[in-house]
Amino acid sequence: MAVALLALFVSLGGGAYAAILLPRNSVGTPQLRNGAVTAAKLRRGAVTAGAVRPRSLLAKDFRLGQLPRGAQGATGAQGPVGPQGPVGPQGPTGAQGPQGATGPQGATGPQGPTGAQGPQGATGPQGPAGTGSQFTTVSGSSVTLTNPGTYFVVVSATLSLEGAASYGACFVSNADNGQTAFEGAYTLPGTGSSPDYTYSGIVTVVAGATPATLSFFCGATSGTAPSVSPVQWWYSPVAVMAG
Repeated sequence: MAVALLALFVSLGGGAYAAILLPRNSVGTPQLRNGAVTAAKLRRGAVTAGAVRPRSLLAKDFRLGQLPRGAQGATGAQGPVGPQGPVGPQGPTGAQGPQGATGPQGATGPQGPTGAQGPQGATGPQGPAGTGSQFTTVSGSSVTLTNPGTYFVVVSATLSLEGAASYGACFVSNADNGQTAFEGAYTLPGTGSSPDYTYSGIVTVVAGATPATLSFFCGATSGTAPSVSPVQWWYSPVAVMAG
């Protein structure tokens, strides 16, 4: 009890007084009040490594930077994948890339509808005369072909009728041998009718039978044959034979 009272007196009265009156090692841990010994009451260098109990100091007992950094530990196991975050805002449009190579040509599509007809163009200049056959024109009841060959013949005449209705045929014949070259029908309703009729056909004149004279006349199958006037001829050689 006397030692405890003495320790209390030393703590209240001052360290110098205690150092003079107390013998060495007479005050131990049990005689010190908690918090009685502070850093300000310790002489610099008074506490050495030998005076510290092993593993009695914690990291919080050291100032920042006093403890050396330890070796980096091993990488831990990868944690579980977290939930997907929300979609971020769209970034700005990047610069246009270079043009790619031309691809293969596609298949031809279906033909579109025909457009409206455009305006007619201006009339072009007249072309040169052709090399076709030229027609010879003759007026009268007959015509004479002077050269042998094949001819295209056209004859036109006005048929006039006085009396009852009549129908029949008109003939183009070779007056030299009496053969009919070609013929065509007619029909007349009766008195006062005088229509124009036109007939055409091919006539062949053989070598040695020239000149050949063609005549035109009409014959009635029913009624009276009409009168024929005037008569107009057109003929053109299709093929000419050597005489």
